[in-house]
This record gives sequence, structure tokens and C-alpha cells, in this order.
Amino acid sequence: MKRSDALACATVPLYERQARRILSWLRGLALDEAQALWKCSDALARESYSIVHASIPGRDLTPAILAYDGIAFKHMAPAVFDEDELAYVQEHLVILSGLYGALRPLDGIVSYRLEMGAKARIDGTRDLYDFWADKPYRMVVGEVPPCLDSSGAKASAAPPIPASTAGSKPSGAKASVGQDPSESERSLRPSELERFSRSQDARGEAPSPDACGCTIVNLASKEYSRVVERFLSPRDRLVNCTFAEVGNEGKFVQKGVRCKMARGEMVRFMASRRISDPLELTAFDALGYRFDAASSAPDSLVFLRE
Repeated sequence: MKRSDALACATVPLYERQARRILSWLRGLALDEAQALWKCSDALARESYSIVHASIPGRDLTPAILAYDGIAFKHMAPAVFDEDELAYVQEHLVILSGLYGALRPLDGIVSYRLEMGAKARIDGTRDLYDFWADKPYRMVVGEVPPCLDSSGAKASAAPPIPASTAGSKPSGAKASVGQDPSESERSLRPSELERFSRSQDARGEAPSPDACGCTIVNLASKEYSRVVERFLSPRDRLVNCTFAEVGNEGKFVQKGVRCKMARGEMVRFMASRRISDPLELTAFDALGYRFDAASSAPDSLVFLRE
């Protein structure tokens, strides 16, 4: 993770109290116990252990969207968002976190190391999935009370449609990137989009906005999306995005690093175009990926890379 003052922290994490409890629990671990939890090298364990003990809730905060520096966040490149893009992600993006449960982009957070899949048995719970229960889901769908902004005033929780989820992987180095203008030539042809739209309307598989509790564009890894998916109601609509390449015998192959890159690029794409309808995602064409209508369904959008 990185500390940055490039943007001001605008809001307080909704589950700040629970995060403080987890941080207190982490501080109670011996170094070898923390290393076993983190499953990392000796050097990284010592560094992370020092960070945990130096972190003071409410002080030395960084906006969540700038704090994470994994591959997806590099390609999201939030440091170069304009004001409208920042406003969009603050309203629509939810970042899933092992320590904080769920965050808005401009929530102020401390540095930490804790994956959602860690076997942290806090207060008698089995793991972090058990500890967090339905709290991240409730934030994603908007079933939460008002939060506080950095001044202590009430701030409204983000509206639920559309909400994207991005898992937090605090590793690597932060960088700013931009989309290659030449890739715009590979956008979906109107005839393909119209054909896909008509075919889905005819099949009647995509629920209308009025019939949904919440529309969620899932851009998180399975480790993180699990904390939301298991609580979905029949009224919720989860739209999954698959980024793949055609391998041997025509089978789709998903390459980990490229998938992470594409997830970050998709958030940037949504912010730049102020996406409000999942069908608009089919125009995504970054990193050589292109929407494949034949392999897609209303709630499962497939993007193939040649």
C-alpha cells in the first residue's frame, strides 16, 4: 500500500469501528503468527508487522482509491481522474477490503496488510467472511445508514445502481497509465451490439431496472466477490465480466495478470463514460479485448483478446 496526499479524504469508512477491532486483534499477534496469517516472506512480514503497529486510526490517512497499488489499481489510474470521474467512482464504486469490509474511493484509510481470505478468527468467528457477514453486501446495495464525511457531517451512502466491486490487493508499485487511442478503432460494431441487444430482449433474460433491487458490475476476484455474492437476493442483478483469450481447442483461457489489468481498465472506462447501463459495457476495448456477443449473456459479459 502507499500513502498519498494527492487527493483529500472526503469520507470516513462506514465500518471504521470494526476495522479498529481487527487492527487491535492484529496487534495482539506475535510476529510468527502474523506471518502465518499473511503467508508472506520474512522480510515482508517484518515490514507489515511494523506498519500494523505504527498505524493509528484517524491519522496519516490516504483515500482508499490511492492507497491500493496492485495491478488493477495501476490500470485504473485514479491519480489522473478528472473531477467528474472522481465524482462518478465516489458515487458508484465500492472497494472490498479485508480490514474495512467495504469502502468508498475517498474514504480515508490507514496502511495495512490483510487479505479477505485470511483465516483471521476474531471474536469467535471462523474467518473474515464470517466476521464481516452481510455488511459489505449491505453497503454495495445501499442498505446502510448515512456515513460521516471528514468534517464529521453526515454524508449519504452511494446509490446502488450501478455499483462496481473491486477487490483490494495491496501489493506492487503505483503507476499512472492512459488508454492507447489506437484501441478505439476496435470498438464493437453497431450491428453486433444491436443484434446482441435484440437477442437478449427476445430471450427475456435481463431483468429491467424496476425489477431489480440493485445492479452490480462485479470486477472483483472470487476471493473478494464471495463476501457479496452469498447474500444476493432474487431482486439483485449481478453482472460478471470475463476477460479471456482463445487457447488450444478453442477453449477460453483467463490469464491472471491480464484479467487484473482489464478490471482496472474497466473501472476507468466506466468512469470516463459515466456508464449507467450494463449494456454500455460492451463498447469496452482496452488492452486488445473486445466484446464477444456470441459467448455472452445479459449477466455474463465476455471480452476476448486476440
